[in-house]
Amino acid sequence: KKFTHKSTEHNLDIYAAFQRLYLITDHPAWKERSAHALRFVQSMWDDVEKIFWTGTVADGVTIFKEVVPVDVQAWALMALKDHQQPYLKSLDYAEAQLMVGQGFDFNQDTDGVWFEGTAQMAAAFSKVGRSDRQKQLVDFIKSTQHPSGGIFATDREEISTGFQLPNGMPWVYYQRLHTGATSWLVLAENSLNPFWMRNAATEQLASAKKTTGECK
Repeated sequence: KKFTHKSTEHNLDIYAAFQRLYLITDHPAWKERSAHALRFVQSMWDDVEKIFWTGTVADGVTIFKEVVPVDVQAWALMALKDHQQPYLKSLDYAEAQLMVGQGFDFNQDTDGVWFEGTAQMAAAFSKVGRSDRQKQLVDFIKSTQHPSGGIFATDREEISTGFQLPNGMPWVYYQRLHTGATSWLVLAENSLNPFWMRNAATEQLASAKKTTGECK
């Protein structure tokens, strides 16, 4: 079944993936595909609200504005890397509208802390030079850590996302140990950008292309 909506989050993923494939293969098709994904992501930026919208409704054109997910705001700055400067205000929006106590909710209903998204925000802050906020968020998440080392998905029994599952039921997170939240804590604590993890081969290729002006 073909899904006809378009996702900002998914296009951020493939922008970074296609950029790296271009660096590895030097094939222009990957450069064109990454540019296509980038154009969509940029089209989802609201210069008034200073946020990235989550994507489109099923028609593939109309912007879906009912839910503002925190992860898109954080992921955009990490995935776009050299293109991030015009979008730094998205972090300010998240702090003003999506915070719950010391952490961040999934969306703007602020019904509870979503630890995966909170760790993503910490990682994003580390990539824009705000190590003070990175440390505050990492310390907060670690204060909730289970003896096993794992991190829970939420700080309460359940929180909503504002989205629905394919069966029409609300998509919610429960207070269970969560691989995503735990993994993002590791990334945030170590100031790692999962979209652009260092790799000797791709770093060398990127450096060469920057020298020749081929790759920003």
